[in-house]
Amino acid sequence: MKESFKKFYKNLKNDIYHIRKNINYIHDISGKSRFVIFFDILYSSIRYGISDNEYRIFEFYRIKRDKRRTYLSISKHNRIAWLLEDKKQDSILENKESFIKEFISRKIYDINDMTFKEFENFATKNKKILARSPKKSIIKSFRVFNLSDYRSPAFMSDDIKKSGLNLIEKNNFREKNMNTINDDFVLINVTTFDGEVMASSIKYKELGHIISGSIDTKKGTIKGHLKDEDGNNYGNNLDGFEIPKYNKIIEMARELSIKLSDIREIEWSFALDNRGKINLMDANKYDDFVFAQTPEFLNSRIGFLPRYKKHISIWR
Repeated sequence: MKESFKKFYKNLKNDIYHIRKNINYIHDISGKSRFVIFFDILYSSIRYGISDNEYRIFEFYRIKRDKRRTYLSISKHNRIAWLLEDKKQDSILENKESFIKEFISRKIYDINDMTFKEFENFATKNKKILARSPKKSIIKSFRVFNLSDYRSPAFMSDDIKKSGLNLIEKNNFREKNMNTINDDFVLINVTTFDGEVMASSIKYKELGHIISGSIDTKKGTIKGHLKDEDGNNYGNNLDGFEIPKYNKIIEMARELSIKLSDIREIEWSFALDNRGKINLMDANKYDDFVFAQTPEFLNSRIGFLPRYKKHISIWR
């Protein structure tokens, strides 16, 4: 009982700290009264099911009620996920080895199943290797291993095995235009719900951070600022950057969503190789909807909720 109370008190203290921090931030940039901001956050939490962080990110202090009700919050998306949950189908996305066997035709190796000679020949021939976890999404787990960074293939092999990233393939996913964004590896993501494209983004890694950029699904261009997983801006120098073969990527995502129609909402991940060929890399549950509703990425400040209501009627 005493430990439970301590945990509750600690969590409450943290929540109050973050709420105060958000209130002070909003006060500084909007000039609104802290008292008014606090009660508006409280009202929005009850009425629209958003957190104080979402209130800040969505900039609710700048928009009226008719626009506020269009935003898809974490709590509302959790409700959708609960309604659609199918553990048997969801396991297809969670077990990367099974997913790869069923949906990806190119050869991907498990380093634990290779003899050292086989790996040595593979590394010597390909130089750069893309490695990933069999249990995590590719963007959260991937790492590019370069043979030139090691004394020999043996040291490279040991490093890959120690990392637990045992699914490996040649890293030829370096299309010349995408290579200007990042010269290691860039993912192009498309989220579908019942075949309709809901959102799209690019993702890559830089200095240990996952960097994301929103893609305008109608124009096929990057829109606004790049951001990391903590919401920090990385500049808007790619604003207007045109994604190569984007219309074909959209078509492929729609076709795949039909093939895996039992899972209604999926974020598909693609990469372009050196020859410009589109390659399916991964598929996961969608968890980037808060980032995608940052005001600069939305048209007319309309959130994602109306798009979801067309497919699932669980809100008035």
